[in-house]
Amino acid sequence: MLKKYDISLLYVEDNKDERETLSKKLKPMFKELFLACDGEEGLEIFKEKTPDLILTDYQMPNLNGIEMVKEIRYYDPNIPIIMFTGYTDTEPLMQAIKYNINSYITKPIVVEDFFASLNKNAKAIIEKKENNRIIHLLTQYKNTVDISSIVSISDLDGNIKYVNNQFEDISGYTKDELIGQPHNIVRHPDMQESVFEDLWHTIKDKKQPWFGILKNRKKDGSSYYVDSVINPILDNDGNIVEYIGIRRDITKVMSPKKQLIGKMKSMSEPTLILIKICNYEIIKEFYHDKIRRRFEQYFTSHLLKLCEPHFDIHKVYALSDGLFGIVENKNYNESEIYTKIDQIIENSKKENVEFQDNKFEIDLIFSFASKSLHQFDDALMGIERIDSKNDIINACNLYEIVNKEAIEKLETLNLIKDALKDGDRVVSFYQPIVCNETREIVKYESLIRLITEDDKVLSPFHFMDIAKKTGYYEDLTYKVIENASKILEIDKKIEISINLSSSDIEDTKARLLLMDLVANEENANRITFELLEDEETKDLSMITDFISLAKEIGGVKISIDDFGSGYSNYERLSQFQPDFIKIDGSLIKDILENKYNESVLKSLVVFAKENNIKTIAEFVSSQEIYERITELGVDYSQGYYFGKPEPIIQ
Repeated sequence: MLKKYDISLLYVEDNKDERETLSKKLKPMFKELFLACDGEEGLEIFKEKTPDLILTDYQMPNLNGIEMVKEIRYYDPNIPIIMFTGYTDTEPLMQAIKYNINSYITKPIVVEDFFASLNKNAKAIIEKKENNRIIHLLTQYKNTVDISSIVSISDLDGNIKYVNNQFEDISGYTKDELIGQPHNIVRHPDMQESVFEDLWHTIKDKKQPWFGILKNRKKDGSSYYVDSVINPILDNDGNIVEYIGIRRDITKVMSPKKQLIGKMKSMSEPTLILIKICNYEIIKEFYHDKIRRRFEQYFTSHLLKLCEPHFDIHKVYALSDGLFGIVENKNYNESEIYTKIDQIIENSKKENVEFQDNKFEIDLIFSFASKSLHQFDDALMGIERIDSKNDIINACNLYEIVNKEAIEKLETLNLIKDALKDGDRVVSFYQPIVCNETREIVKYESLIRLITEDDKVLSPFHFMDIAKKTGYYEDLTYKVIENASKILEIDKKIEISINLSSSDIEDTKARLLLMDLVANEENANRITFELLEDEETKDLSMITDFISLAKEIGGVKISIDDFGSGYSNYERLSQFQPDFIKIDGSLIKDILENKYNESVLKSLVVFAKENNIKTIAEFVSSQEIYERITELGVDYSQGYYFGKPEPIIQ
């Protein structure tokens, strides 16, 4: 039974009968099989398809096998090539050696030898691809560790062989000063010798990783703390060849945090409250590091006076950079703790904080957590996540929630990557837009969807934010344009509206793809660009120039999306001179009950008609809504009443 290989093969043979006979046997073995009848065609296919393996005859018209290989080696010196020939003299063999032919098979072909050679080369290609994949992953892992951690490698005696930039930055030493030195160059005298005895016993005798917190000393004599993992690296025989240390800087919160967590561990029902000076940048503007530390110590006394009447505490922990903590051995219900913190905030606003003859108006935010496994992490994440509208957050179990969100985001990211790799799972659905006067479909809005491996259809709500944050948004945009191009080519009468943000237009590749689309004469007057609201517009002139050119070349129409909400609708009208405004669904969906929305809609319709702009209503979900917006003068409708987004089946 022939093996199946996930690689592509280019087979070049001028003899038609031989080519057809052998290709039937080759086709089931490879992911793709490309056929060529001579060297010239083979060279062109190679340039276009970049196969993984080449099988070619020696003697062919136009361009023989050796001449073709000579050209191919110019582009790819390493691609595996198998050549067979009817010649038995040494000249072809010498040429094959010269151009690095991997296997040379004489005719008539011995089937067993031929397929053995083919399998050998195919396996080598697959192994090389897998090795390259692993190397690529390992490089990324190394880079990730390098940018996020403090890394060093030492020899068997503990002398430093390598440090990354993070190690230089935190220690104050240069690489030249560190390489060749023992690691105790950064050892702090406060550290007990027993710690390092345990470390060496673990990594050298047990050959196991050591975990622990170390206090180190910088070149200038100051100290820093690192959460460390020291791991022995073993060869295939289990012998230690070197040691690698990976560390995380925990200096900023180490000492006070350690005290605070130690206090919490001694309590049966601890309630932790973290307090942050949210306008701490003001303090940074006035004082350097040393004075700021004095201010924070002073402010702990101020906070203690504010908090003592409401909580049974005796200490405020200064966790650096405007962050403070208190802990009480008591569980509160949510409303009770909110009431107490509200009183503290109210009292804090009654008077400014005075320090070194200066007065500061301090704004505080509070995050509290209790009854959770990761109490400190919960409260810290609460401080990081609190929004501008609130000054208190209940952060209980937030750590687990955030971790779950992170896992879900990673799963979504993998879904996007897999869908893009597959190609057929990034699809466009199309929702009809109907003329209110005739009730006929005039065009369709293109809406991106992802198809999961179990055939679930996901809307952009589930993946678009992740795509924008991870750099895959552009790839999705290219796919939307490609999908639209295919539909326009298949159906010469259909009109399509494509959603575009300013970042889409500012992207060079997307802009060129869009211009190719509108420049096609068959697409003239069949495309609408629906411009999405985007606060991150970098080059307005580029966008307006692109719109003008698209209108001129392809008769493109412009629609403004979500009109009636947002921050800059009327300004965008003057900038983009649209043909349509799409009225935001929030104004339409309850138009039958909400007189305010009806009044707003009336004014928008009047404005649009005065400026010769057509209106499109979104969220038209019923006959009653359709009839009402038609009475109010809206020109077009889009919504579930007329059709859900669906694939266009040709």
